[in-house]
Amino acid sequence: MGTRNLYQDTMNPTKTLLSSIGYPDESGQFYDNDPVEDRDLYKLARKNKVGSLYLKTLHDCGELDELTEEWKIMLEKKEQMKKTLENLQKNLQNINYAIVKTGYPFWFDAADVDVVFFGEYSADQVHSELEAAGYDLLPSTHEFSLFDSVKLTNPHSIDARDPNTDLRLDVHVTFSLQHVIYFDGKSLNPDVTDWKTYGVNVPTVSRSDDLSLMTVHSMAEQMFILKEFYFALYALQTFSDRDLENFLSSIRENRLGYVCQTFMSLVKELANSVFSTYPTQVDTILSEVGHNSNEANRFRSHEYQTPHKYAKSTALRSIISKARSPVFTISLLKQTPRFINPFNLYYIFRMLHRYRTRDHDVPDPSDFESPQDT
Repeated sequence: MGTRNLYQDTMNPTKTLLSSIGYPDESGQFYDNDPVEDRDLYKLARKNKVGSLYLKTLHDCGELDELTEEWKIMLEKKEQMKKTLENLQKNLQNINYAIVKTGYPFWFDAADVDVVFFGEYSADQVHSELEAAGYDLLPSTHEFSLFDSVKLTNPHSIDARDPNTDLRLDVHVTFSLQHVIYFDGKSLNPDVTDWKTYGVNVPTVSRSDDLSLMTVHSMAEQMFILKEFYFALYALQTFSDRDLENFLSSIRENRLGYVCQTFMSLVKELANSVFSTYPTQVDTILSEVGHNSNEANRFRSHEYQTPHKYAKSTALRSIISKARSPVFTISLLKQTPRFINPFNLYYIFRMLHRYRTRDHDVPDPSDFESPQDT
Protein backbone atom coordinates (compact mmCIF):
# COMPACT_ATOMS: atom_id res chain seq x y z
CA MET A 1 0.00 0.00 0.00
CA GLY A 2 1.44 3.33 -0.99
CA THR A 3 1.33 6.44 1.16
CA ARG A 4 1.52 10.00 0.11
CA ASN A 5 3.13 13.06 1.67
CA LEU A 6 0.12 15.01 2.79
CA TYR A 7 2.21 18.01 3.76
CA GLN A 8 2.86 18.46 0.06
CA ASP A 9 -0.63 17.48 -1.12
CA THR A 10 -2.57 19.73 1.21
CA MET A 11 -2.11 22.97 3.10
CA ASN A 12 -4.16 21.73 6.01
CA PRO A 13 -2.91 18.66 7.92
CA THR A 14 -5.44 19.13 10.76
CA LYS A 15 -8.37 18.93 8.37
CA THR A 16 -6.90 15.88 6.65
CA LEU A 17 -6.42 14.14 10.00
CA LEU A 18 -9.98 14.90 11.11
CA SER A 19 -11.36 13.73 7.78
CA SER A 20 -9.40 10.49 8.19
CA ILE A 21 -10.91 9.85 11.64
CA GLY A 22 -14.42 11.14 10.96
CA TYR A 23 -17.22 12.59 13.07
CA PRO A 24 -18.44 10.91 16.30
CA ASP A 25 -22.05 9.91 16.90
CA GLU A 26 -23.88 9.53 20.22
CA SER A 27 -22.42 6.05 20.77
CA GLY A 28 -18.84 7.16 20.22
CA GLN A 29 -18.62 5.54 16.78
CA PHE A 30 -17.13 7.52 13.89
CA TYR A 31 -18.63 7.95 10.44
CA ASP A 32 -18.03 9.93 7.22
CA ASN A 33 -14.32 9.17 7.44
CA ASP A 34 -11.86 9.01 4.57
CA PRO A 35 -8.81 7.37 6.20
CA VAL A 36 -5.35 8.00 4.75
CA GLU A 37 -2.24 6.44 6.26
CA ASP A 38 0.62 8.89 6.65
CA ARG A 39 3.44 9.05 9.19
CA ASP A 40 3.28 12.84 9.40
CA LEU A 41 -0.43 12.58 10.18
CA TYR A 42 0.38 10.05 12.90
CA LYS A 43 2.83 12.52 14.43
CA LEU A 44 0.16 15.22 14.34
CA ALA A 45 -2.38 12.82 15.87
CA ARG A 46 0.00 11.94 18.71
CA LYS A 47 0.61 15.62 19.46
CA ASN A 48 -3.17 15.97 19.76
CA LYS A 49 -3.50 12.77 21.86
CA VAL A 50 -5.61 11.00 19.24
CA GLY A 51 -2.83 8.78 17.86
CA SER A 52 -4.55 5.60 19.03
CA LEU A 53 -7.87 6.74 17.54
CA TYR A 54 -6.17 7.45 14.20
CA LEU A 55 -4.48 4.03 14.16
CA LYS A 56 -7.70 2.23 15.11
CA THR A 57 -9.53 3.98 12.28
CA LEU A 58 -6.86 2.90 9.81
CA HIS A 59 -7.01 -0.67 11.13
CA ASP A 60 -10.79 -0.92 11.11
CA CYS A 61 -10.95 0.46 7.55
CA GLY A 62 -8.22 -1.83 6.23
CA GLU A 63 -5.83 1.05 5.55
CA LEU A 64 -3.07 0.09 8.01
CA ASP A 65 0.33 -0.78 6.52
CA GLU A 66 3.32 1.47 7.21
CA LEU A 67 2.20 2.12 10.82
CA THR A 68 1.70 -1.54 11.77
CA GLU A 69 4.44 -1.49 14.45
CA GLU A 70 2.93 1.61 16.03
CA TRP A 71 -0.42 -0.18 16.05
CA LYS A 72 1.06 -3.17 17.90
CA ILE A 73 2.60 -0.89 20.52
CA MET A 74 -0.68 0.95 20.91
CA LEU A 75 -2.53 -2.34 21.49
CA GLU A 76 -0.14 -3.11 24.34
CA LYS A 77 -0.77 0.32 25.86
CA LYS A 78 -4.52 -0.17 25.67
CA GLU A 79 -4.18 -3.50 27.47
CA GLN A 80 -2.15 -1.73 30.17
CA MET A 81 -4.87 0.88 30.52
CA LYS A 82 -7.56 -1.79 30.77
CA LYS A 83 -5.65 -3.62 33.53
CA THR A 84 -5.04 -0.34 35.37
CA LEU A 85 -8.77 0.40 35.38
CA GLU A 86 -9.53 -3.15 36.53
CA ASN A 87 -7.04 -2.77 39.37
CA LEU A 88 -8.54 0.60 40.28
CA GLN A 89 -11.98 -0.97 40.47
CA LYS A 90 -10.67 -3.74 42.73
CA ASN A 91 -8.33 -1.72 44.95
CA LEU A 92 -10.58 1.25 45.74
CA GLN A 93 -13.82 -0.56 46.53
CA ASN A 94 -14.18 1.24 49.87
CA ILE A 95 -13.47 4.71 48.47
CA ASN A 96 -16.04 7.07 46.97
CA TYR A 97 -14.12 7.94 43.83
CA ALA A 98 -14.54 8.46 40.09
CA ILE A 99 -12.31 8.81 37.07
CA VAL A 100 -12.23 12.15 35.27
CA LYS A 101 -10.96 13.15 31.82
CA THR A 102 -10.65 9.43 31.10
CA GLY A 103 -14.17 8.07 30.52
CA TYR A 104 -14.18 8.14 26.72
CA PRO A 105 -16.24 5.63 24.69
CA PHE A 106 -13.58 5.78 21.97
CA TRP A 107 -9.82 5.30 21.95
CA PHE A 108 -7.57 8.11 23.18
CA ASP A 109 -3.94 8.62 24.22
CA ALA A 110 -3.21 8.78 27.93
CA ALA A 111 -0.11 8.37 30.06
CA ASP A 112 -2.06 8.27 33.31
CA VAL A 113 -5.51 7.95 34.84
CA ASP A 114 -7.07 10.99 36.53
CA VAL A 115 -9.08 10.12 39.64
CA VAL A 116 -11.04 12.29 42.07
CA PHE A 117 -11.76 11.34 45.69
CA PHE A 118 -15.10 12.64 46.97
CA GLY A 119 -15.35 13.80 50.58
CA GLU A 120 -13.13 15.72 52.97
CA TYR A 121 -9.79 14.16 52.07
CA SER A 122 -6.47 15.84 52.70
CA ALA A 123 -3.47 15.03 50.53
CA ASP A 124 -2.01 13.03 53.45
CA GLN A 125 -5.19 10.96 53.71
CA VAL A 126 -5.16 10.27 49.98
CA HIS A 127 -1.51 9.30 50.36
CA SER A 128 -2.42 6.77 53.08
CA GLU A 129 -5.35 5.30 51.15
CA LEU A 130 -3.27 4.76 48.01
CA GLU A 131 -0.42 3.23 49.95
CA ALA A 132 -2.81 0.86 51.72
CA ALA A 133 -4.27 -0.12 48.34
CA GLY A 134 -0.82 -1.20 47.15
CA TYR A 135 0.09 1.71 44.87
CA ASP A 136 3.60 3.12 44.66
CA LEU A 137 3.68 6.78 45.63
CA LEU A 138 5.75 9.06 43.44
CA PRO A 139 7.85 11.93 44.78
CA SER A 140 6.94 15.53 44.01
CA THR A 141 10.50 16.72 43.48
CA HIS A 142 11.56 18.88 40.57
CA GLU A 143 15.20 18.95 39.43
CA PHE A 144 16.62 22.33 38.46
CA SER A 145 19.81 22.70 36.49
CA LEU A 146 20.89 25.81 38.39
CA PHE A 147 19.81 24.82 41.89
CA ASP A 148 19.55 21.80 44.10
CA SER A 149 16.38 19.72 44.05
CA VAL A 150 13.41 21.68 45.32
CA LYS A 151 10.40 19.88 46.74
CA LEU A 152 7.30 21.60 45.38
CA THR A 153 4.24 19.61 46.32
CA ASN A 154 0.70 20.09 45.12
CA PRO A 155 -1.49 20.01 48.25
CA HIS A 156 -4.52 18.95 46.22
CA SER A 157 -3.29 15.86 44.37
CA ILE A 158 -1.08 12.82 44.74
CA ASP A 159 0.86 11.03 42.01
CA ALA A 160 0.97 7.26 42.26
CA ARG A 161 1.94 4.29 40.09
CA ASP A 162 0.21 0.98 39.52
CA PRO A 163 3.04 -1.52 40.22
CA ASN A 164 1.42 -4.13 37.96
CA THR A 165 1.10 -1.98 34.83
CA ASP A 166 3.53 0.89 35.51
CA LEU A 167 0.82 3.42 34.61
CA ARG A 168 0.42 6.54 36.73
CA LEU A 169 -2.57 7.67 38.72
CA ASP A 170 -3.15 11.39 39.27
CA VAL A 171 -5.48 11.50 42.28
CA HIS A 172 -7.23 14.78 43.09
CA VAL A 173 -9.29 16.20 45.91
CA THR A 174 -9.67 19.36 43.85
CA PHE A 175 -8.06 20.64 40.66
CA SER A 176 -5.18 23.07 40.71
CA LEU A 177 -1.88 24.21 39.26
CA GLN A 178 0.33 23.90 42.32
CA HIS A 179 -1.66 25.74 45.04
CA VAL A 180 -3.98 27.72 42.75
CA ILE A 181 -7.38 26.03 42.38
CA TYR A 182 -8.86 26.41 38.91
CA PHE A 183 -11.80 24.02 39.41
CA ASP A 184 -13.46 23.29 42.75
CA GLY A 185 -13.70 19.53 43.24
CA LYS A 186 -16.64 20.08 45.59
CA SER A 187 -18.72 21.31 42.65
CA LEU A 188 -18.58 17.83 41.07
CA ASN A 189 -21.69 15.70 41.46
CA PRO A 190 -20.75 12.72 43.69
CA ASP A 191 -23.60 10.65 42.19
CA VAL A 192 -21.38 8.99 39.61
CA THR A 193 -22.21 6.42 36.94
CA ASP A 194 -20.35 3.28 35.93
CA TRP A 195 -19.30 3.96 32.34
CA LYS A 196 -17.51 1.38 30.23
CA THR A 197 -13.98 2.46 29.30
CA TYR A 198 -11.86 -0.05 27.41
CA GLY A 199 -14.36 -2.73 28.39
CA VAL A 200 -14.19 -1.94 32.13
CA ASN A 201 -17.15 -0.56 34.05
CA VAL A 202 -15.60 2.08 36.27
CA PRO A 203 -17.14 4.96 38.30
CA THR A 204 -17.04 8.07 36.12
CA VAL A 205 -18.16 11.64 36.74
CA SER A 206 -21.12 12.83 34.70
CA ARG A 207 -20.55 13.84 31.10
CA SER A 208 -21.50 17.42 31.99
CA ASP A 209 -18.94 17.59 34.81
CA ASP A 210 -16.30 15.94 32.66
CA LEU A 211 -16.84 18.42 29.85
CA SER A 212 -16.56 21.32 32.33
CA LEU A 213 -13.26 19.93 33.56
CA MET A 214 -11.92 19.40 30.06
CA THR A 215 -12.91 22.91 29.08
CA VAL A 216 -10.89 24.52 31.86
CA HIS A 217 -8.10 21.94 31.51
CA SER A 218 -7.63 23.09 27.92
CA MET A 219 -6.99 26.64 29.11
CA ALA A 220 -4.85 25.50 32.06
CA GLU A 221 -2.61 23.61 29.63
CA GLN A 222 -2.67 26.62 27.24
CA MET A 223 -3.57 24.31 24.34
CA PHE A 224 -6.62 23.37 22.32
CA ILE A 225 -6.12 19.74 21.22
CA LEU A 226 -8.18 17.34 19.14
CA LYS A 227 -8.68 14.85 21.99
CA GLU A 228 -10.76 17.40 23.89
CA PHE A 229 -12.39 18.62 20.67
CA TYR A 230 -13.66 15.12 19.93
CA PHE A 231 -14.90 14.59 23.49
CA ALA A 232 -16.86 17.85 23.27
CA LEU A 233 -18.50 16.77 19.99
CA TYR A 234 -19.42 13.40 21.46
CA ALA A 235 -20.55 14.56 24.91
CA LEU A 236 -22.73 17.42 23.69
CA GLN A 237 -24.67 15.08 21.40
CA THR A 238 -25.50 12.85 24.38
CA PHE A 239 -26.68 15.75 26.57
CA SER A 240 -30.25 15.88 27.74
CA ASP A 241 -31.70 19.29 28.60
CA ARG A 242 -30.84 18.58 32.23
CA ASP A 243 -27.24 17.65 31.33
CA LEU A 244 -26.87 20.91 29.43
CA GLU A 245 -28.19 22.92 32.37
CA ASN A 246 -25.85 21.05 34.76
CA PHE A 247 -22.93 21.90 32.49
CA LEU A 248 -23.87 25.58 32.41
CA SER A 249 -24.36 25.57 36.18
CA SER A 250 -20.86 24.17 36.63
CA ILE A 251 -19.48 26.86 34.32
CA ARG A 252 -21.26 29.56 36.33
CA GLU A 253 -20.25 28.16 39.73
CA ASN A 254 -16.58 27.93 38.77
CA ARG A 255 -16.57 31.30 36.96
CA LEU A 256 -15.54 29.72 33.66
CA GLY A 257 -17.67 31.81 31.31
CA TYR A 258 -14.78 33.30 29.35
CA VAL A 259 -12.86 30.01 29.30
CA CYS A 260 -15.97 28.23 28.05
CA GLN A 261 -16.71 30.80 25.33
CA THR A 262 -13.14 30.45 24.05
CA PHE A 263 -13.15 26.66 24.00
CA MET A 264 -16.63 26.30 22.49
CA SER A 265 -15.91 28.97 19.88
CA LEU A 266 -12.99 26.87 18.64
CA VAL A 267 -15.07 23.68 18.72
CA LYS A 268 -17.72 25.34 16.54
CA GLU A 269 -15.16 26.91 14.22
CA LEU A 270 -13.26 23.69 13.57
CA ALA A 271 -16.27 21.34 13.35
CA ASN A 272 -18.09 23.65 10.97
CA SER A 273 -15.02 24.09 8.78
CA VAL A 274 -14.20 20.37 8.49
CA PHE A 275 -17.56 18.60 8.84
CA SER A 276 -20.02 21.40 8.00
CA THR A 277 -21.91 20.52 11.18
CA TYR A 278 -21.60 20.74 14.94
CA PRO A 279 -23.82 19.93 17.96
CA THR A 280 -26.68 22.42 18.30
CA GLN A 281 -25.93 22.63 22.03
CA VAL A 282 -22.83 24.67 21.17
CA ASP A 283 -25.03 27.57 20.06
CA THR A 284 -27.08 27.31 23.27
CA ILE A 285 -23.89 27.51 25.32
CA LEU A 286 -22.44 30.40 23.32
CA SER A 287 -25.70 32.32 23.60
CA GLU A 288 -25.14 32.38 27.36
CA VAL A 289 -21.37 32.78 27.70
CA GLY A 290 -20.66 34.74 24.51
CA HIS A 291 -18.50 34.03 21.48
CA ASN A 292 -14.75 34.61 21.34
CA SER A 293 -14.47 35.81 17.77
CA ASN A 294 -10.88 37.02 18.26
CA GLU A 295 -9.55 33.58 19.19
CA ALA A 296 -11.69 31.88 16.54
CA ASN A 297 -10.38 34.27 13.87
CA ARG A 298 -6.84 33.70 15.07
CA PHE A 299 -7.38 29.93 14.87
CA ARG A 300 -8.69 30.31 11.32
CA SER A 301 -5.82 32.59 10.29
CA HIS A 302 -3.38 29.92 11.48
CA GLU A 303 -5.16 27.46 9.17
CA TYR A 304 -6.42 25.42 12.14
CA GLN A 305 -2.96 24.32 13.17
CA THR A 306 -3.16 22.02 16.17
CA PRO A 307 -2.29 21.85 18.96
CA HIS A 308 -3.51 25.44 19.00
CA LYS A 309 -1.79 27.70 21.52
CA TYR A 310 -4.11 30.27 23.03
CA ALA A 311 -3.12 33.90 22.62
CA LYS A 312 -1.39 35.53 25.59
CA SER A 313 -4.25 38.02 25.84
CA THR A 314 -6.73 35.13 25.97
CA ALA A 315 -4.76 33.44 28.75
CA LEU A 316 -4.53 36.69 30.72
CA ARG A 317 -8.23 37.44 30.34
CA SER A 318 -9.11 33.92 31.48
CA ILE A 319 -7.15 34.53 34.70
CA ILE A 320 -8.84 37.90 35.24
CA SER A 321 -12.27 36.36 34.70
CA LYS A 322 -11.46 33.64 37.24
CA ALA A 323 -10.76 36.32 39.84
CA ARG A 324 -14.52 36.42 40.50
CA SER A 325 -14.26 32.91 41.93
CA PRO A 326 -13.64 33.04 45.71
CA VAL A 327 -11.99 29.61 45.70
CA PHE A 328 -9.56 30.66 42.96
CA THR A 329 -8.80 34.08 44.49
CA ILE A 330 -8.24 32.78 48.01
CA SER A 331 -5.93 30.02 46.78
CA LEU A 332 -4.01 32.56 44.65
CA LEU A 333 -3.54 34.87 47.63
CA LYS A 334 -2.28 31.97 49.71
CA GLN A 335 0.29 31.35 46.99
CA THR A 336 1.71 34.87 47.25
CA PRO A 337 4.12 34.22 50.19
CA ARG A 338 5.75 31.44 48.16
CA PHE A 339 7.03 34.08 45.73
CA ILE A 340 9.46 35.22 48.44
CA ASN A 341 11.42 32.01 47.97
CA PRO A 342 13.59 32.51 44.84
CA PHE A 343 13.63 28.77 44.15
CA ASN A 344 9.83 28.64 44.04
CA LEU A 345 9.69 31.79 41.94
CA TYR A 346 12.19 30.36 39.48
CA TYR A 347 10.22 27.13 39.17
CA ILE A 348 6.90 28.94 38.63
CA PHE A 349 8.28 31.22 35.92
CA ARG A 350 10.08 28.36 34.23
CA MET A 351 6.86 26.32 34.25
CA LEU A 352 4.92 29.22 32.72
CA HIS A 353 7.58 29.68 30.05
CA ARG A 354 7.47 25.98 29.19
CA TYR A 355 3.68 26.07 28.89
CA ARG A 356 3.89 29.00 26.47
CA THR A 357 6.69 27.63 24.29
CA ARG A 358 6.12 23.86 24.08
CA ASP A 359 4.91 22.25 20.89
CA HIS A 360 2.73 19.69 22.69
CA ASP A 361 2.26 18.20 26.16
CA VAL A 362 2.70 14.50 25.38
CA PRO A 363 4.75 13.05 28.30
CA ASP A 364 6.59 10.44 26.20
CA PRO A 365 6.99 11.52 22.55
CA SER A 366 9.69 8.93 21.78
CA ASP A 367 7.52 7.14 19.20
CA PHE A 368 7.16 10.22 17.00
CA GLU A 369 10.00 12.60 17.90
CA SER A 370 13.72 12.19 17.45
CA PRO A 371 15.92 13.26 20.41
CA GLN A 372 17.02 16.45 18.63
CA ASP A 373 13.37 17.51 18.32
CA THR A 374 12.74 17.46 22.05
